[in-house]
Amino acid sequence: MKANHYFQIPDTDLNLFKLGFGTVDAGTKISDSDLFNCVDFYLEKGGNVIDTARIYGEGQSELAVGRWLAKSKKRDKVIIVTKGGHPPLSDLHESRIDVNEVEFDINQSLKALGCDYIDLYFLHRDDTNKPIEYVIDMMESLVKQGKIRYYGCSNFSTSRMIEADNYARKIGARGFAANEMFYNIASSGMNSFPDDTLAVMDPQMKEYHSSNRQNLSMPYFSVCSGFFHKLHSLGSDSVKDSPYYTDINLKIYQKVLELASKYNASLTQILLGFYSIDAFCNVPLFSTHKVEHLSDALGYLDINFDKNDFNI
Repeated sequence: MKANHYFQIPDTDLNLFKLGFGTVDAGTKISDSDLFNCVDFYLEKGGNVIDTARIYGEGQSELAVGRWLAKSKKRDKVIIVTKGGHPPLSDLHESRIDVNEVEFDINQSLKALGCDYIDLYFLHRDDTNKPIEYVIDMMESLVKQGKIRYYGCSNFSTSRMIEADNYARKIGARGFAANEMFYNIASSGMNSFPDDTLAVMDPQMKEYHSSNRQNLSMPYFSVCSGFFHKLHSLGSDSVKDSPYYTDINLKIYQKVLELASKYNASLTQILLGFYSIDAFCNVPLFSTHKVEHLSDALGYLDINFDKNDFNI
């Protein structure tokens, strides 16, 4: 374990490993055996961030993580991240950012995980029709109840995060400690993603994170949902229907190959290395059911990338 493999969010005691372990498919596509093997290996290598959500597998992900926690007895060794307030999958524009809905979700999460508290709790979506004061007051209430220690936002716009920061300062609250967004090496050059409720990292959000270290960037879809891996192994015909399939991303693919050769690294390591060039810290989320894939991904932390590597 190296000190530079961690980032402590200011004004918190959360010292996060710079690769979070995502569990979106735990309990559904990923067996308990594979999950437990991966999480055990991840902790052995210094990892401490386990990311889940109430919506994942209709609660099955949290239950699977809860089974690992019960078996391992390592609750005090990990930072549990989960999310609530996600709209129903039948209508992603139907808001559930409501005190009763979010309290229901957090209670279900605590029960599924077998925990007394959540270390870092995210609102999975925003509702811009709700005043930001309502949102922050709701989260502060959960902190005061002892159900969560810190809270973050996922798929919020930069302007809403700035509003939230200003209100939190006004009332003397810690405010958002982290932000989960759609961000990877190819996200800025892709076609429109089917889900328009996702917030994509853009220049304004980059500037926000560069000037505000209080709110940690935690990108999801860190390895582009396997787009470059599939392109590399199966060819362009296999990915032509992907929103990532654009001229600029095909150029990025060539750059990824160049860097893989330069550093004798894997595609995964290059895709994760992309985050190291930002002026702010990123803790990308990575999901897998294979220990060898996780081991490979962790290797990115030991590569000293050059700031100019990712100039396309």
